[in-house]
Amino acid sequence: RFSISERTAEPLLKAERPYEDFTLGYGNVLRIGGQWHLWYEAIDHDYKNDGDRYLCYARSADGVKWERPNLGLYAYRGDRKNNILLYGPAAMGKGGVDGACVFLDEQAPAAERFKMVFSSSPGLDGKGPNEWWVYGAVSADGLRWKMLEQPLLKKNSDTHNVCFRDGDRYRMYVRMWSGAMYEGRRQVGYSESKTFGGFANPTVILEPEI
Repeated sequence: RFSISERTAEPLLKAERPYEDFTLGYGNVLRIGGQWHLWYEAIDHDYKNDGDRYLCYARSADGVKWERPNLGLYAYRGDRKNNILLYGPAAMGKGGVDGACVFLDEQAPAAERFKMVFSSSPGLDGKGPNEWWVYGAVSADGLRWKMLEQPLLKKNSDTHNVCFRDGDRYRMYVRMWSGAMYEGRRQVGYSESKTFGGFANPTVILEPEI
């Protein structure tokens, strides 16, 4: 059971960059040491499909006032003075990156300390069915990412995925449908694996009664 003890009157993050001018979404926040870290997705008006997103990063000392550092990692319209970590289609082909979740894996080797799960559609590149499979990426610093070649889960999961390390296994929660893709009722599915890969078909753990 959750309750809100305090709520800000104003948004913590507003769209203010050209690559954010359509929407912001799928924020993930981690507190590491004395600093707050935020990964979020941004879409501009060149948007063509759900994988056509920019993964961005912001940081904060108090979790309220956020700074977008100029990281120099991706050139948006020729300018590297931005907080973009990667562009979905540049990282994964036409399937892009959608619904990313970043988490800290303190038991992993240094080069894989940060992990990310996200959806990408192999069908948009003619490399698989027209579904949103779950893929992964690893990073030493949460900024520079290595995309894993093989999907973590070959099962449709559109929108936000969630994954974390719990003892000797990884637990992942995905969004599914009771019928064919985009048909029936929304469902939340659960899968686990002792490695960061090879997740079994998810079990439905939540769905509406109607």
